[in-house]
Amino acid sequence: MPGAIGRTVPSGPSPGTGAPPQKGGTVVPSVLRHRRYRYLFTAQLASTTASSMLHFVLPLLAFDITGSTTLAGVVTAVSLTAASLAGVLAGTIADRHDRALLVILALLAQALAFGALLALTLPGFGGGSAPGLAVLAGVVAAAGSLLVPAYAGILRAVVPRAEVRDAYTVNQGRIHVIAVVAPALAGVLYAAHTGWVLVAGLLLVLLAAVAVRGTRARARGVTRTARPAFVVDLRDGLLYVARRPPVWTAAVGGAVINLGINGALFTAVLALRSRGTASAEISLVESVSAAGAIAGVLAAGCLLRRLRVPTIVVWCGAAYAAAALVSGFVHTALVIGLLFGIATLLLPAWNSGVFGSIAADTPHELQGRVQSSIQLISAVLAPLPPMLSGLLLASVPYEAGMAAFSAVIVAGAAAQYAGREDRRRGETPAGATRTEKEG
Repeated sequence: MPGAIGRTVPSGPSPGTGAPPQKGGTVVPSVLRHRRYRYLFTAQLASTTASSMLHFVLPLLAFDITGSTTLAGVVTAVSLTAASLAGVLAGTIADRHDRALLVILALLAQALAFGALLALTLPGFGGGSAPGLAVLAGVVAAAGSLLVPAYAGILRAVVPRAEVRDAYTVNQGRIHVIAVVAPALAGVLYAAHTGWVLVAGLLLVLLAAVAVRGTRARARGVTRTARPAFVVDLRDGLLYVARRPPVWTAAVGGAVINLGINGALFTAVLALRSRGTASAEISLVESVSAAGAIAGVLAAGCLLRRLRVPTIVVWCGAAYAAAALVSGFVHTALVIGLLFGIATLLLPAWNSGVFGSIAADTPHELQGRVQSSIQLISAVLAPLPPMLSGLLLASVPYEAGMAAFSAVIVAGAAAQYAGREDRRRGETPAGATRTEKEG
């Protein structure tokens, strides 16, 4: 999810495609009863799993083919750069064209790249080259950047406005499950044969292309004639975000919060390793924390119906800040994982409440540009946590470094809270998303 808060930084009408949401029911039946959303969910599940698997094995594949750690790093860097560059224009492209068709074309481009990567692993192809690997990995990454705003626009087209938060909650569950399952699955397949993970990726993106066809419908509010110039569309999207404090404070606050959370986790992991903790034990920090996020998905719907979003922002920000601060005095991976896992229980409700509300209130024709802008702003500080963690551990005590990142989390949460227009209203949780007819 674009701009989503968390370690990977975060994720949009024919509304009225079903009965009104059941306030006393659970999230999943409420959203998944929409046929077109089920197709979208399947497409996102398949394509995101494929991309996550390739992201995990790409450095391994590059090293095995080139035999150079330097070239393996270059290939990975090119992939990330391609994703970032494509992301700058992805939202505007998604808003100017049929989003489902754009998704299909992007997935077919990924399928061709997966097929070409697979060919490089077969006998008789000479093992490939670093430039070839970089280009193909860049194609997959750039196409993936186009998918993000296009998927966001489709989501708003297939889910009623009142249920957008619930859809974001379900998507949070998908993201966190994939984060746990995809690397493990990719590792097993790659160990069996380097080509198997690419075969799986190829099949998954083709499945996604077939599934997304089920979401297709004429997009309302998007005409095929008299479109403004591309730069005008790009400008309008940026101005929309700049003129709405709830949007840009959510994105900026999310970037700062991600810096604090990721920095604290990197610092904890480096400190554990420097004390001789085994890598298997260190992995508990990530796995236990991820388990908390998955459990949080089940509670997110209930929390969003009973608490106002500003309250969730305060609670979750405080929980993460406390986890980082207390972890500074802990030297056991399991305990650190539990501390962050408890904080992560609130993460799905936090992301769904903040970014789901933005998606619900954004006009359909601006969905791609707004989501793309949030994603880019939220990712600005992404390269800093590893560098800051190393510098802090080298210059100040571990406890002080964790306290610094705790303060960063508080600052980010405060920015998001300040931007919430409903923080002083007597808005009830159930009325947080308006339900008037769209269009």
